[in-house]
Amino acid sequence: MSRLTLLTLYLLASLSPSHAAERDASSRQISLQSLLQHIHKTHPLIQRERLGVEIQERNYAALGADQDWVLQSQPGFRYEEPIPLSPFQANSQQNTSVDLSLGRSIWNTGGRFATSWSYTQTNRDIDDIVIPGGGNSIDTGPTDLHEQRLFASYTHPLLKNKGGAQDSLAWQLQELKVAISRLQSDEGQESLLENIALRFLDWTLLTEQRRIAIERLDLATKQLAHQKKKQTLNLIEQVDVMRAEGSVLASELTLALIRNGWSATQRELATLAGDPSILNKAPVHDLYTYPDIPKLGNQSTLPHSRILQTHDLTEQQLARQLYSAENRTHPQLDIDFQGGIRSGTEAFSDSTQLELPEAALLLTFRYPLGNRKAAENLERTKIEIRHASASRDETTRKLSASIQGLAIRLEGMKPILALNVRQIALAKKQTTEEQRLHEQGRNDLLFVIQSEDQLRNSQLVHAQNATRYHQLHIQLLALVDELLDSVATP
Repeated sequence: MSRLTLLTLYLLASLSPSHAAERDASSRQISLQSLLQHIHKTHPLIQRERLGVEIQERNYAALGADQDWVLQSQPGFRYEEPIPLSPFQANSQQNTSVDLSLGRSIWNTGGRFATSWSYTQTNRDIDDIVIPGGGNSIDTGPTDLHEQRLFASYTHPLLKNKGGAQDSLAWQLQELKVAISRLQSDEGQESLLENIALRFLDWTLLTEQRRIAIERLDLATKQLAHQKKKQTLNLIEQVDVMRAEGSVLASELTLALIRNGWSATQRELATLAGDPSILNKAPVHDLYTYPDIPKLGNQSTLPHSRILQTHDLTEQQLARQLYSAENRTHPQLDIDFQGGIRSGTEAFSDSTQLELPEAALLLTFRYPLGNRKAAENLERTKIEIRHASASRDETTRKLSASIQGLAIRLEGMKPILALNVRQIALAKKQTTEEQRLHEQGRNDLLFVIQSEDQLRNSQLVHAQNATRYHQLHIQLLALVDELLDSVATP
């Protein structure tokens, strides 16, 4: 058996299982859109990002509870036997009391409102004072006393915490934090989808490279057989056969590397998607249909960028902190309005009449001398605002540069792809002409094979450039925040 026959049988034995597996996988295909939609529905990162937003929303709702009404009850009992210092003093005294209060903070004003009701029963064991000589006595008052009191108070800040500058700070900051977390969640989701899309396009390119590599190996095998035939006829030297054998081995090595990369990428995507069925599928994507470049005006997309919106919200947080820090430097000056009605009688039923009024107006002033902590916090917040503004300007420039750079590169790919098409068309014409000359006996078969190989090389370059266009397009969609919407919207 000749060496050519042995080599041919070896190649068929080594390539047939792979070809069969490749045909089997190709019969079950998966598209980029279906993969991204599956990822968007099932990937743990997507769930984590959404739950992170929900956690911030719960924190926001919890902080709002500081405005809730607070009901407080305090029943009590007290017994005492005082030290006897006066004949008018009781031998013992019992107090039974119940206090109920209802109050809340009012963030719009920074004030505190409270209303309360109290009831106290006092029972005293006290002797009448006997007047010596006459047998008369002096009544020392009732032994049982019932007191009720209905009271309301409102404390209003005039300087520090005016308008709720301090009370509502945490709640307002958390409201902005919820908005930031939503933007960051979408950004994290889009970043994942971008990476998956780029890997899928790599997989698609590997599929095209594998097809071309198989064809080039077939051409190399034909070239080897042709060179062996010519060497048998003593038309070429043995070294020419060795060169052809080297081409076959190089083609086999290239195909083996491509298959290895193809399987690795397939496994990676199947694992990321949590879908083992992808291991039995092949990618389907039209590399040679080119989506339009997103319309980009004069930085018109930048104000809507999630990254810049996050910066804007951060600056709003700092502006709110600055307002609070400035307010904190003011002295505390509060006015307190108090008023109520009360009664006290020996009979419980009479104590409910509440006919004795009471009122008070108080001013509270407090100011730490120097107030250094508030002053330093104020200056630090001003510096943080300048830092955030510089950070936003830097991000704006980087984002604008990236968007414009990608747009220019995408636009520049169009004439390159057109040249690829022309190159392939020329290679096809050349192959046809080489084949015609060979059939007429005016050309060697080697020129036909080499021409066909050049055609495959042109197709390979075209596939690589087409994939590059699609990857640049995916990156641009992610930069202008359109990739996530295109996946989330069926």
